Formats: sequence, C-alpha cells, structure tokens
Amino acid sequence: MTLIGSDVLQLLSELVVRGTGASFRGADFRNMSGPGVYLFLKSGLPLYVGSSNAALSRAAQRNHRQEIRARRDCDQVLLYPCRDQVAAKVLEKVLIRNLKPQYNKTHKGELPDRGLR
Repeated sequence: MTLIGSDVLQLLSELVVRGTGASFRGADFRNMSGPGVYLFLKSGLPLYVGSSNAALSRAAQRNHRQEIRARRDCDQVLLYPCRDQVAAKVLEKVLIRNLKPQYNKTHKGELPDRGLR
C-alpha cells in the first residue's frame, strides 16, 4: 500500500532541500520536544551546549550571539532528552565543565543534588 502517491513524491523532490529531512518515531519526537540538552558540534568538537524545557524548538531558535555562531558553524547537532528541566540543567553544566565548548561562557555555581553520581 502506497501512502504517498508518485505525484506527491515528485513535488517533494522539487521543493525539499536535497539530502535533508529526518524521520522520528512519535515517542522520540515528543521526548525531543520536552526538556533536554542540545550540543552543536563541528568535526566532533563542541561549539555550544544549551538546555531548555523544549529542547528541539530551543535548538532551532536564534536568541543570542553564541548560539547563532554555533548554529552557523556546526556540522552536527546532538539532542539529549532529559526526565525534567532540573536534570537538563545538571547535564548542561556537567557537559560545559567537561567539554569546554568554544562559544559557551563559563557556568558558575554548584550542581544541584539529583541523585546523580
């Protein structure tokens, strides 16, 4: 059974940027749309680490200079859904401290105790 007719597939090939696009399971998409951490990488090196209560949409926004530069320069984006916003903030701080991304400013302060060891 064909879900998309050949006329629609032809239209897609004309309108969509060649070699792009992604497919996600519904549960994966919902998880990526919730709290999480995103990393912009270039040649495997971290450019920027951020977190949000809506990780997928936040990674796509253009809100401040460091993220704009990282988005422009990256060749890979990683997204890690987290169980809640506090877990996302903890993971963000741990990644920034350990990876030292080029465009992040230093995070100060103690990591909250969330039973993470």
